Parts: sequence; structure tokens; C-alpha cells
Amino acid sequence: MTQNLTPLEEADRELARAQELIAAGQLTDALPALETAVGGFESAGEVFGQILSLKILSEVNRDLGNPNPALTQVTRAHALLAEAKPDAEQLPDFATEVGSLHAELGDFARSATWYAQGLRGYEALSNAEGQAHNLVALAGLARQAQDEAQAQDYLAQAYDLYKTGNHTVQLMHVRNAQAQGLLATGDTDAARPLLAEALDLAGELEDHAFLGETYQLLALVTAQGGDADAAQTHLMRSAEHYAQAGDTDNEAFVKELLNQLTGGR
Repeated sequence: MTQNLTPLEEADRELARAQELIAAGQLTDALPALETAVGGFESAGEVFGQILSLKILSEVNRDLGNPNPALTQVTRAHALLAEAKPDAEQLPDFATEVGSLHAELGDFARSATWYAQGLRGYEALSNAEGQAHNLVALAGLARQAQDEAQAQDYLAQAYDLYKTGNHTVQLMHVRNAQAQGLLATGDTDAARPLLAEALDLAGELEDHAFLGETYQLLALVTAQGGDADAAQTHLMRSAEHYAQAGDTDNEAFVKELLNQLTGGR
């Protein structure tokens, strides 16, 4: 005999089924179950079940390369959560996800608005890591808008926050991002100590891919400063680290730069 389920019971069942499918890697098959769960929770007036289902549905769509529905779904989830629980700790996470999807779709102005909203939420929660993450994202958007001064300001703030929490990986990447921006504006003197610090951090982590990239940037700095011998040494170290990282494409590129620098010697 077929069991007649209430909308809430059906929503619970379909959400559980979707989660099993996701765990098994069957993302496309999970979509109908998640959509049914969203509708069921909405019919039953169970807002938190609806929020959860929408968030998971958005994540699955994003993983499947469907950013437009993913954006619609997480934006709806954010609106429902903000109405149901305005002080929810998850709100900055949702806002950040909306900002990330807008950036992926090329709407950088809306992306900045949502990242800034997430930043304010993380500040209210004293979530330093969340603040730093969004500051780095805002720096990227500022750089996209050709505002390097603003990008550097955001990155400096992010660095201070990551430093407080001893987040070595993030510190390394922020220093590298700061240096790349300075190099792009021709300020090699300011970039050099930042790259040296990034190099030290990468050495601590034994991150060969990052060491290869940083030595490559240092080669650029020293070459622009007229020190061809130091640039050659940095390129040789860069190629060695790319090789250790298994990055044959960048290894070959650096070796070609080295060949050009030395004139094939």
C-alpha cells in the first residue's frame, strides 16, 4: 500500500535521498530530489529546511557548472535566513557565496557589494579569517577596476588579520599578491621585501609550486634592477622548484626565459 506523505515528510525524505546521491557523486541525479525538498519545505512552512535545501541545491549547481541557478538559489536562501534569523552566524557566509557567484558571472559591481556585506557580517562576529578572506576578494575586484591603491589597502588589512591568526599559507599568498600589484606599477623596490617574505613563508611550508613562482618574480625584479647574475640564479631556482612540483609547463617556460637571459650559454 502506498504511504501518503505530508509535504514535510516528503521534503525530509527527498533531502535525505539527495544527500545520499551527493555522497555517491551523483550530483545531477540529486537535483530533482533537492528541488522537491525545497518545494515541500516551502509548502510545509519549514523555512530552515527550505534554506538548507536551497543552499545545498546552489552548491550542487555550482559544482555542475551552473552558476546562474546557483546564484538565484543562494540569494533566495540568504533572504529567507535574514528574515527568519537576522543575527544568524551563517549570513556572512551566504553573502560571500553570492559575491563569489556574481564575480564568476562577471558582475563585479554586485560582487563587491555582496563581499562588503559579508565583510561587515564577519566584523560583527569578530571572525578575523572571514574578514581577511573577503578583503582579499575585494582587493581582486579593486584591481579589476584598475584601482591598485585600494587593492593594496585591502591586502594590507587582510595581511594584518591573517598575521594575528598565524595563517602561514594565506600570509604567503597575500604578500605575493601585494608584490605582483607593485611590480605591475613598476615599484620594484617596494615589491622586493614582500617577495623575500613570501619566499621565507613558502620555504617553511615546502611549497615548491609557490617557491617556483616567487623565484620567477624575484628574477623579474632583479633583472629590472640590472642584476643579470642574480636574475639568472633566481630563474635556475625557479625551474628547480617547478620541477619538484611536477609543473613541467612552468619549468619549460622558466628555462626558456633563462635561455634568453644567458643568450643560450
